[in-house]
This record gives sequence, C-alpha cells and structure tokens, in this order.
Amino acid sequence: MSGKKSFLVYYDSPAFEMLDDSQLGRLVRMMLAFDAQGEEPPIIDDAKLEAVWLVTRSQLARDARRYESRCEVNRANGRKGGLAKATNRKRSPQSLANLADTETDTETDTDTATETDKGKSAKAQRPRPSKTFKPPTIEEVQAFADARGLKLDAADFCDYYAAQGWKLSNGNMMKDWEAAARRWATRSFANRGTGKGGGQHVYVSDYD
Repeated sequence: MSGKKSFLVYYDSPAFEMLDDSQLGRLVRMMLAFDAQGEEPPIIDDAKLEAVWLVTRSQLARDARRYESRCEVNRANGRKGGLAKATNRKRSPQSLANLADTETDTETDTDTATETDKGKSAKAQRPRPSKTFKPPTIEEVQAFADARGLKLDAADFCDYYAAQGWKLSNGNMMKDWEAAARRWATRSFANRGTGKGGGQHVYVSDYD
C-alpha cells in the first residue's frame, strides 16, 4: 500500500484470544500481504478468523492513512526547507550583506521621516507670535509719502495719532500706519478742495 516497512499490532485486543495458533498464523500472513501489497485475502472459510480479520483490517487501514498523512506533512516541510536553503545558496555573501544593509537603511529612513514629520507637526502647532505695532517716525512717514507721491504733512500725521495713542477712531490699536497715511493724504486733498485746509483734521475713515 505504501513505502511502509512495518505495521502496528495491538496485542491487547481480546479478538486474538479467540484464535488458536494455526488461525493466528494465517491472520499474520493476511496482515502482511494487506499492509505491504494491499492484497485482500481469499475467501475465508473460518468464521472466527473472518471476524477477527475484519476488525484487524479496519485498524490496519486507519494506521496506513495516518502514516500517509504524516509523510505528506513531512514532505511539505522538507520542500519548504529545501527551497529556503537553495535560495540562500544562490545568493552570494555580498548580496546577503547588501540585503541586510538595505533593511537597516529602510528602518533608518523610516525613523528619520517619522522624526521629521513630528518636527514639522510641532512647528505647525506653535502659536505664531502676534505682530506688535511700532509707531513710525516722522522721517519714515515722510519717506513713505515721497516714495508714493502722497501729499501729506508727516509731522501733522504723527502728532495727531500720537495724541490718540496710535488708536483708530473705533478705539482699536492701529496695525497698518501705511494704510492710515494713504487715507490721511486723501483726506488732506479733499479738505483742500472744500476749503477746510489749514491743518484742521476732518475725520472720514482711518484706512482705505
């Protein structure tokens, strides 16, 4: 039936006690032929021997199936092990070293990328410092006006807003003095057109 070279005999079976030596000898020959060659015995003319054979045959068949199952598992494991060994043999020592270096580099790159992402995240979460308003000097206002061709009195502009604490008409602190200067020049031009000059401040709006 297979490549087996032996079979199990369960000598604690009470069935064997039913047979005499002659019957027991015939049973052993039948077991050998069946387990080694898969041969079925001829017609058995002995009722006791036939009864014991039926029980013994079933046990031999079960043992053979268990044996084949174990052999198949061992063959599968052997194929896996052989394939792994063959693969490693094909790789040169240098290629194995390169593989180890690649795995190390990958881990290092991953760690570095993770640390970089954490650093970016920490920077993104930092609150941006609020921009503190710095009042301009008369020279800065005049240079700004000259660069843009604005007609305004820089000293008058600075004096007015300095007296207001550099606050707008709505009470909020000024943030953009350049926008206020542009609006100041527009108001000054409008005031001259209506005859309300003479340096008198006429409120329209702080910004454009």
